[in-house]
Amino acid sequence: MSVEDGVVTLTGRLARHSEANLAARHAESVDGVVAVHEQLSWKDDDVLPPFPTWGVA
Repeated sequence: MSVEDGVVTLTGRLARHSEANLAARHAESVDGVVAVHEQLSWKDDDVLPPFPTWGVA
């Protein structure tokens, strides 16, 4: 992790994709943080893609 002028860059490898999402959300909630660049990688993708919405008006 690095911080410059309120911009946080998260780097590294985590076990799960959901952990990367959580880390980014936590970083965004810190006072003084103006942006988060999430450059994390993970071993297991445990985040479901959004379901398609074909035919929805």
